[in-house]
Amino acid sequence: MTSHLDAHSFRAINYHQADCSAMNQDLSTVDWNSLQELCDECGDFDGSMFIDLIVLTVLQIALEHCPAKTKTDKCGKTKLQKELAALKMKKRKISRKLQHLKKNVPDSQNIPKLELSASLTAYEIKDAIVSHLDQQEKNAVSTIKTNPKFFYSYAKRLSRTKSSVAPLRNNEGVLTNDAAEKAELLQAQYVSVFSDPTKADIETCKSFVNEVKDVELCNFTFSPEDIKEAIKELDPYSAAPDGDIPAKIICDCRESLSLPIWILWKRSLETGVIPPDLKLQYITPIFKKGNRTEAVNYRPVSLTSHIIKVFERVVRKHLVKHLEDNNILPDSQHGFRKNRSCLTQLIEHVDTTLYWTGVLWGEMEYALDADSRCEPCRTLQKVSKKQLVPKIRGTENLRTTETSPEHRQRTGHNAIMKEPVR
Repeated sequence: MTSHLDAHSFRAINYHQADCSAMNQDLSTVDWNSLQELCDECGDFDGSMFIDLIVLTVLQIALEHCPAKTKTDKCGKTKLQKELAALKMKKRKISRKLQHLKKNVPDSQNIPKLELSASLTAYEIKDAIVSHLDQQEKNAVSTIKTNPKFFYSYAKRLSRTKSSVAPLRNNEGVLTNDAAEKAELLQAQYVSVFSDPTKADIETCKSFVNEVKDVELCNFTFSPEDIKEAIKELDPYSAAPDGDIPAKIICDCRESLSLPIWILWKRSLETGVIPPDLKLQYITPIFKKGNRTEAVNYRPVSLTSHIIKVFERVVRKHLVKHLEDNNILPDSQHGFRKNRSCLTQLIEHVDTTLYWTGVLWGEMEYALDADSRCEPCRTLQKVSKKQLVPKIRGTENLRTTETSPEHRQRTGHNAIMKEPVR
């Protein structure tokens, strides 16, 4: 195993090639209720001990049924390293013989043979390295659709720029390349832009929803089946923080892991306490654009535990159901709703625009017919509707009639337009 990987961690195993059926079978034999009772007896009031037991149990079973990421021998050398070591040893022996003959017997007929043998050995060393790199590249490309993280991690290893964060300027304008100082600068930048939910204007938020009295969501119940459905929505290749259960294992073992996750969150919902470790986010800065020495130009990407993501989906499901059943959300809300999207909002906007454009033209045509003796009116009657309507100033941005004062000002027929609006 490579030295930078902990042999007893999820990073040291290839869980994409795990024996899922064996893992599910072993996980199904664990008495999670007894473990929960044991944690309660030890004073686990916030669920931290129970979540640690879940992670350690899954890790222990995964180590038994998942192959290691790097195959090594007893000395810790890979197959390529052993092959290269043998070829280099062979090349050194040939070089020593060649130097000895050139020094002592310069007219020896074996010198050309040894030179050829040394060249062939050097070619074998180069060919072994190139073949190994080609095989790695083929493996990365072949899994780009099923496991894109493997491809991007392979590309990142070959990148010349090992750090994605350039030296940053501090408050005094001095560039610093110290990792601790850069982390402090980035953290100060992100804290300054993060919103505080406790300072939200509740009354302003209420103005965007339909007012419904005596309808509250005080509590809800959920089952392990709800946990399974929420796990199905997880991306099996999404990244996880260090020490957290990978999404791939949670998705493949959802039949057996749904029970402990349900026990954890059922207890959390009853006590109103969430394990502190699950609320911890790991921020990774990603460069956006502009000057690389400014912390404001780095976008924060957070890694959170997949276990809390599962419960967030369960809560969201019941919350949205409550809002939909009681007609609390307005019809104009398309985002984050089932069977609605930006496309449906765009279609509704286009339909509204076309409708009121038709109404506008109908009222204008009525006005033109009312006074056909007017010379400008007779001229407008000869113009094609398809050419005239786009030329009417403001119709391309026409959205609603009651909330757009520009619409009434630009048509010039307010008395006629009020009747279809109402």
